[in-house]
Amino acid sequence: PSHPFLSPPPSPLGRTNTQYAFVNLKPVVPGHVLVSPRRCSPRLAGLSPAEVTDLFSLAARVGAAVEPHYRASSLTLAVQDGPAAGQTVPHVHVHVLPRVGGDFPRNDDVYTELEKAANAPAGEVAVVEREAQALWPLGLLPPSRPTRPAHPGRTGRWPTRRPC
Repeated sequence: PSHPFLSPPPSPLGRTNTQYAFVNLKPVVPGHVLVSPRRCSPRLAGLSPAEVTDLFSLAARVGAAVEPHYRASSLTLAVQDGPAAGQTVPHVHVHVLPRVGGDFPRNDDVYTELEKAANAPAGEVAVVEREAQALWPLGLLPPSRPTRPAHPGRTGRWPTRRPC
């Protein structure tokens, strides 16, 4: 099945039977990762209790890996559930953002930056691929399923988002 963020799906940094994690193409901070269900659901309430548990379990695992990797002291986990909450892609996803003291003038400016990033062009392909390569050694993927870097194809541009 196609993924609403990208087609083809990005190479995951981590995965479970129902979820996967990948580098955000519009990062707000270094190490900004998205965790998303494999099954397309526009809203959190559309997921089963087991899927919600799996979603946040993988988000916690990703956070535990990226926080020390980026020498962060905290994490912001954010879900924008519906358009009025700032959700611009109609598919549930959790933002995992490693945070360091003083990374924003006001701590809650991170949410303003998430909104700004939603309307910005996707990051440069090479930068996003380097970020993904830096995170692979963190062991978020099962060792039996190696992956390759996400690749934009021949155009050098990331494919466009698709709704559910």
